[in-house]
Amino acid sequence: MANDLMSQRSFNVYDPIRKGENLVLDGQTLSHLEILVNNEGGEEGTLLELLQRCTTPFGKRLFRIWLTVPLQKIDAITARQDAVAELMTDPEFSGRFNRIAKDVPDLERLISRIHAGRCKQGDFLKVLNAFKKVNSGFGQLSSIAKSFSSSSGSSLLRGAPDMTANLDHIQSMFELVDNDILPTPGASEECDEAAAAVEQAESELEDVLEEYKTQLKYVGIDIYVIQVPVKVKVPANWTKTGGTKAQNKYVTGKTQPLIRQVQEARETRKIAFQGFYAQLLQEFDKDRDVWLKAVRIFAELDCLLSLAKSSADLDEPKCRPVLVESDEAFIDFKDLRHPALCLRSDFISNDVQLGNAVPRQTLLTGPNTAGKSTLCRMTSVAVIMAQLGAWVPASEATIAPIDKIQTRMGAYDNMFSNSSTFKVELDECAKILRDGGPKSLVILDELGRGTSTYDGMAIAEAVLHHLSTVTLPLGFFATHYGALTDDFKYHPNVRCMHMQTQVDDEKREVICLYKLIEGRAESSYGTHVAHLAGVPDSVVARAEQVSSEFFADFKQKMASRRKSNLPVLAQADFNWLIKAATAPRSELGSTFLQQLALIKRAVDTYEH
Repeated sequence: MANDLMSQRSFNVYDPIRKGENLVLDGQTLSHLEILVNNEGGEEGTLLELLQRCTTPFGKRLFRIWLTVPLQKIDAITARQDAVAELMTDPEFSGRFNRIAKDVPDLERLISRIHAGRCKQGDFLKVLNAFKKVNSGFGQLSSIAKSFSSSSGSSLLRGAPDMTANLDHIQSMFELVDNDILPTPGASEECDEAAAAVEQAESELEDVLEEYKTQLKYVGIDIYVIQVPVKVKVPANWTKTGGTKAQNKYVTGKTQPLIRQVQEARETRKIAFQGFYAQLLQEFDKDRDVWLKAVRIFAELDCLLSLAKSSADLDEPKCRPVLVESDEAFIDFKDLRHPALCLRSDFISNDVQLGNAVPRQTLLTGPNTAGKSTLCRMTSVAVIMAQLGAWVPASEATIAPIDKIQTRMGAYDNMFSNSSTFKVELDECAKILRDGGPKSLVILDELGRGTSTYDGMAIAEAVLHHLSTVTLPLGFFATHYGALTDDFKYHPNVRCMHMQTQVDDEKREVICLYKLIEGRAESSYGTHVAHLAGVPDSVVARAEQVSSEFFADFKQKMASRRKSNLPVLAQADFNWLIKAATAPRSELGSTFLQQLALIKRAVDTYEH
């Protein structure tokens, strides 16, 4: 098995970071955003279920690859968008492709089986018939694609190989006899010799049997025995081997060696024919690059049509994203919705902006169930769709392509690595701080909730400061630590926003309006949510009392400890400036000038 796999030499080195050609989505991001599977292990509600409309098995596999490694280069994305736009308006191409692709087997896997010599004859015939169909289909699709205004789809078809000569060569080597693949004369010298030997042995035996038939009359001929009616007298040297009430069966000294000769010749022919089939598979495998190229092009057409179908099926408003070249990534969506939920009439759209004319980090507050996580997910998913080449569920979309999406969402432990929930949370956070950059999109949801309030708030504050001052990615930092909004209101790279709500304190009711607006949420309204969840009123009342006492105590402690009107983070920025002024240039990071400009803007904020 390993030799079969290695000998195909069908390997690609996956190194999107070094190549810089793809949007990087690591395992935790794919999981958090529910790209391939949902949190219950199924496909319902995933981006794969929404976008994947492929017809062929190999097209479906390729689409999963496209979905997990979207494009990053603007030229490549635009070319794919052009092809998708063309296919969305040409139902003839789609209809013809579907007719060609109908009942096409999994050619990619069958080619691998042929290479390994483990393909059944019936499957091999299916492969040949499928390639004949695909080969003819390329010509039909090319004639339709001539009318396309963009070159993307037509250039893909122009690269499709003409397999006529390859198919004719393979077809000329065999013929079907009772659904068995047998060599045509001249296709295999060994088979020709074995077939001739069988014919000669059968002829010699036939001559002897005909002689006995003429001699005795009423003799029935079987390839192995002579059948004679019981009333007919036979020579004494014949050996009886069996019989019935009507007939006896005999062998003779002449027929026994000839029968053995026929049996041996037939077995030799059988082995030769088996060897020929293996030879036929090897001959087919010599053109494996041609077959795989055809499969790849057919799969790409399948994927492009899948994007066209899913884009056309998106509910309005939808748009083709505009791509902008920039040293730093930014995104700007108008009336954005989650693609898996946009068919719901009550879903509230939002304008989402990160970078360019607005701060790169959004500090997002609001109560539970207010839609913070949904907003973060739909923004990330919209970026993936845009860089995949699909339309997005927004009235307008402009982005400077992103090179990496990193997320830290949800709560779970990993007992097999002896990691608690909080340890897992910080492991993922550390990876984000280590790998993020100015072209990354970072989603951090409820960082620091797995430990004490003070430690959790301190970690959240330090991480957000590092992201907004040093790492400089785009991002949402969703939190229930409302005090962070006071600490970061000075920071020019952080914008405080919250999910709008209406609150009735007397009834302890929170009505979530799911609208993203400027400012900070007044509270997380945890006791109100507890009331909505059915927690007994006496427990909720006690919780409100403890919460108010805790909050007053917290404010008093913070006020007593404060030794400056400047937030601790601002003091850290000044300290960084002093160190930067005295440090050798070689020790300063690649984003030093960006950080310096950022902190200068912050200093201007302090002065005013």
